[in-house]
Amino acid sequence: MSISPLCSLAHMSADLVGRWSFDYGYHSAMEDEELVLRADGTGWCEWSRPELSEFTVFTWEVTGPAAVRITPTRAARAEFEAIEELDLPDPVDVEYAIVEETRPLYPGMEVLALRMPLPFAVFRAGSYGLSRRETPEGDRPYISWLDDEL
Repeated sequence: MSISPLCSLAHMSADLVGRWSFDYGYHSAMEDEELVLRADGTGWCEWSRPELSEFTVFTWEVTGPAAVRITPTRAARAEFEAIEELDLPDPVDVEYAIVEETRPLYPGMEVLALRMPLPFAVFRAGSYGLSRRETPEGDRPYISWLDDEL
């Protein structure tokens, strides 16, 4: 018995859903990049440090084994109380891998990590550790100091 291609793509989608953090499993830094992939096919990539954030909101879909299409819907930079809309990146087809890695805060333990080199990401050459499968509600990254602006 074989698995249908649709079931196979759905399984790959489920493996990607979660909140992935570049900093997860490393000693605390003043910046992080988070990649959020939600089950409804939306998500964002946000690089942030205190009072500064750059993010790209997008839709995503698995297009094949270890491949996704990311279609940006918004790009912005938030600094202190101001927000600046940025040029929207082009849609991109990108390959990904989910691997196990050792991170300094968890010696002797493997962490699930996602390698997905998005052209608009700051840390595109690195990997994101899975911090949790549950994803935030809402349609944008959480930028506490801009809640009234967005």
